[in-house]
Amino acid sequence: MLLREILTDENLSQYSVIMLDEAHERTIHTDVLFGLLKKLLKRRLDLRLIVTSATLDAEKFSGYFFNCNIFTIPGRTFPVEKLYTKQPETDYLDAALITVLQIHLTEPEGDILVFLTGQEEIDSACQSLYERMKNLGKNVPELIILPVYSALPSEMQSRIFDPPPPGTRKVNVYNPKQGLESLVITPISQASAEQRAGRAGRTGPGKCYRLYTESAFRNEMPPTSIPEIQRINLGMTTLTMKAMGINDLLSFDFMDPPQPQALISAMEQLYSLGALDEEGLLTKLAKNFSGPWCFENFIQSRSLRRAQDVRKQLVSIMDKYKLDVVSAGKNFTKIRKAITAGFFFHGARKDPQEGYRTLVENQAVYIHPSSALFKGSPTG
Repeated sequence: MLLREILTDENLSQYSVIMLDEAHERTIHTDVLFGLLKKLLKRRLDLRLIVTSATLDAEKFSGYFFNCNIFTIPGRTFPVEKLYTKQPETDYLDAALITVLQIHLTEPEGDILVFLTGQEEIDSACQSLYERMKNLGKNVPELIILPVYSALPSEMQSRIFDPPPPGTRKVNVYNPKQGLESLVITPISQASAEQRAGRAGRTGPGKCYRLYTESAFRNEMPPTSIPEIQRINLGMTTLTMKAMGINDLLSFDFMDPPQPQALISAMEQLYSLGALDEEGLLTKLAKNFSGPWCFENFIQSRSLRRAQDVRKQLVSIMDKYKLDVVSAGKNFTKIRKAITAGFFFHGARKDPQEGYRTLVENQAVYIHPSSALFKGSPTG
C-alpha cells in the first residue's frame, strides 16, 4: 500500500515516521521501497525511517542507509534446544510426521509447529497424520491437526490460536511463504532457520527439531535468503517504477540489484504488451492499465476490504492522469481479454505426456494446488 501511495505522492507528505518491519523478508515491494525511501530521505531531512527485524544483517542495512545508527534491543524469548539428525533424511515429509508422533507420545505438554513447503504438501501431511493417529487407537491422547496456509479462510487460520482442550495437543502444519512464481523446493537460509527456532521459545522453553544435519545447516544453507527481486518476474514492478517516473531502472539504487537481463526481459514483455514504446517510456495504454476484477463464488470479508482499498488507489491514479473510470459491467468477454492480454506470458497448452507447456518459452508447468482447476483436467 505504501508503494501505491508513492505513485500519487512521491514525497509521502502525510508521513513523518515510517517503520518497515520484518525487513529480512526482502520482498520485492520492500526492496523497491528501500531505494525510493533512500532517495526521499535526501529530499526530506525531517523524515525518519525505522527498519526492524529479528534476524537482520544490520551492518549491511546500515551501510545502505548512509551508515545510520544500529540499535539492538534484547529479546524476551525463552531458551530453545536445537536438535539435528545424525544422517540426512531421504524423505523429509515422512521424517516430519514420525517426529510429530514421537513428540506427541513422549514429550510433556506443549504445541507443535511443523514447517512445510506448500498447500498440497500441508494437506497431504494433515491427512497422513490423521490416518496414523487413527491407527494408534483410542488409548493415546488426542492430537488436534490444523493446517495453515494463505489460501485458507481467515476463520480457519485463526483456529491455531484457540487453546486445546485438556489432555490434547495441537499440531500446526504451516507454510511460511505466500507463494512463488516458480514452485521449486530449495533449502531455507540460516537466518530463516534461526527465526523458526525462535518461535519455539515465545511462551516458554522449547525444542527445535531440525530434520537435517548440523553440517548441512553450517555448510549447505546460505546465511540469508535470496531477495525476492532476484528470483521473480519483474514485469509488474517495472511497470510500477516506470509510472513513478523512474525510467533508468538499470541504475536504480537497489540494495541487491537484480540481474540486468531480468530487467531487460521485463521491459521486453511490457513492450510486447504495448505498455512501453521503443524508447522504453510508458505508452497511453500503460496509463490505462488497471487490475482485472476477479470473480469468485466465495469472497472473504478481508479480501473484499482489500479490494476496496485497491480500487481507491486505482481511482486516484486514474484521476491523476485524467482518465475516465468505465466498468465492463457483465461483459465478461472484455475481462477475459484483459486477463489473457495481461498474462499472455502465462499462456500454456496441454502436454500430451504430462502437465502443460508455456506458449512463449515451451517450459513445463503445472496447475497450482490452490487453483480451482487443480483436481480437474483442463484440455486447453
